[in-house]
This record gives sequence, C-alpha cells and structure tokens, in this order.
Amino acid sequence: MRLQMCGVKAEQKSDSIFNLFTHTLNDVIHDLFEHYSSITKIIRILAYCQRFIKNCKKIKSSQGSLIGSSHSNTTPLTFSETKTTEVTIIRWVQGIHFQEEIKNIKKQTFLPPKSALRSLHPFIEEHGLVRVGGRLQNSQLRFNSKHPIILPSQHTISELLIKEQHIAHLHAGPTLLAHVLRQSHWIVGGRTLINKCIRKCLKCNNLKYPPLHTTDGQSAKTSCYARETFLQLRYRLCWSCTD
Repeated sequence: MRLQMCGVKAEQKSDSIFNLFTHTLNDVIHDLFEHYSSITKIIRILAYCQRFIKNCKKIKSSQGSLIGSSHSNTTPLTFSETKTTEVTIIRWVQGIHFQEEIKNIKKQTFLPPKSALRSLHPFIEEHGLVRVGGRLQNSQLRFNSKHPIILPSQHTISELLIKEQHIAHLHAGPTLLAHVLRQSHWIVGGRTLINKCIRKCLKCNNLKYPPLHTTDGQSAKTSCYARETFLQLRYRLCWSCTD
C-alpha cells in the first residue's frame, strides 16, 4: 500500500513537472541566457532538462514505477542530445528575430526590401533552421560551410559564440575569427560585433603595448651632441696634420 502511494505521488509529481517544462520552455531558454555567459553551459543545462522531461514521460507511461527505476537515463550527455538542444535554441532565437522572414520563406514569397536576409537567399532546412542559400550548392564544401546557420547580431547567442571561438582559437584577430565562424554560422552584421567583442577582451587589451615615442627635446640633444663630436674630431685631425 505504501509503495503504491509513493508510485502515485511520483507520477503526479512527474506530470506537474512535465507540464511546467513544456509550457515554459521559451522562458527557460531566456532565463539561461540571462544567468550564464557560456553557450556550451547553456546547451548542456537545457539538454539535461530535456532528458529529465523524457524520463518523466517514461515514468508516466509505466504505471506504478518509481523515479529511481531503471527506465531513467542517468548516463552522460550524448552528442545527439547536445546537437538536438543546440538546434532547439537556435530555432527559438531565429523565431524571435526572423519571424517575418520565416513566414515569407514558408509562403515562398519575396522578402521585404529592407530585410537584412534578402541578399543571403535564405531557406529553411529539415530541422527548421534558417540557412544561407546561394550558388555553392554544387561545391565540394561541407553542408555547414555551404549553408551556414543565420544568426542575429542583436541576440546574446551571437556574442557568446564569438567569445567562445575567440578563446578556442587563441584570441584570434577579426579576420581569422570571421573566417572560423562562417564555417558554420553567418552572423548578420557580424564584423561589427566581432570587433566589439575583441575590444572587450581583457587579455587582448593587456597585450596591446603602446608604441614608443621619443620627445623632440631628446632627439635634438642627441643630434647636437653627435654634430659637436664630429666637429671636435675634425679639428683634431686638422691639427695633427699641421704638426
């Protein structure tokens, strides 16, 4: 009897938590960007949340099972779980900033003339992400390089991605960093944001030593001393020849 009551309470608790996460997924992603400054940490936290929801679903489907049963997945995160979570986050960001463009792409109509994505010929792939189109369809490049994911420069995800790649590539400069990012992501107005992030980097600023400049007074004094020494040497040579 006591085990049955524990099973019912566990099931009710899993139902309430599942409903909470399904209805507030957007708020959870927003709060993660507000509290964490690492895109990798945000992806991992949300991946564990999504795994917890799946575990609650399994508990709900198996009547009378406990939360600590063998149905729960407690292994480390897999590559597919992190990639699925990354796609979920990017799709949420694109849905906020490219809402009108996504509607036009789905309706197969032209983008507005003032749209920042008009020159990129965007399309929506099978996972629901907006990617760059263009003439590289038949090239030998990887799919991510041919069609990088479009990101807005106004959202925090772009700044966190730039900072992560900047550190991973040993504090790379703007040109190298832009090339690395465009292998998988295309940030609209990314050049300005890259320069802004590099200017904020403390290590890069500490390594920028100011150029050495000599004052005009020191240069004049040195040149006069050299001229005076040369004149003294010439007079000595003249006197030695007369002797």
